[in-house]
Amino acid sequence: MALNQPMLHEKKEELLLQKIRQRHREFGDLRFRPRRTIENIRIRETTAYEKIEGALNAGDWRAGETVRRAYELNVPMVAWTSAKAASSKALISVDAPNVIIETVKKADREDALIVRMYECAGMDAKLALRTGFGISKATECDLLERDLKSLKHGKDSVPLSLKPFELKTVKLIL
Repeated sequence: MALNQPMLHEKKEELLLQKIRQRHREFGDLRFRPRRTIENIRIRETTAYEKIEGALNAGDWRAGETVRRAYELNVPMVAWTSAKAASSKALISVDAPNVIIETVKKADREDALIVRMYECAGMDAKLALRTGFGISKATECDLLERDLKSLKHGKDSVPLSLKPFELKTVKLIL
């Protein structure tokens, strides 16, 4: 017996609700609203699927920014607010559509910011890593955060280039 589309959707929604309730039992209740959570997930998935469908209709996975759209679906952005007035500048950004910032974290052994990125489309990329704050020193480093070479930088940007599928780690000292 084949399931029709509405039955399949209802079953998926019920399984999701069961998962949410299981998490609720394990971790307690801070702001548990299962129906609202399901609605938010459905809206986020619908929007992301529309973007992915648009990417597929672009004719080429690179032109449609498929990797970026997949990240938007699978790793939704989380925002924190503070009492201070919000700035319109992004904390970290790149100006190349084929470069993905994978990690932004505090350095393990010093007072610096680590930014890890990679080229996702198999093409050379020239880009500027831009920050919403001033940079006093920029260094390319390995995955263990050991300095490899000093990088030229501006007041709030670092010009970089990446080879196809290259992973690059940059240490920014503020």
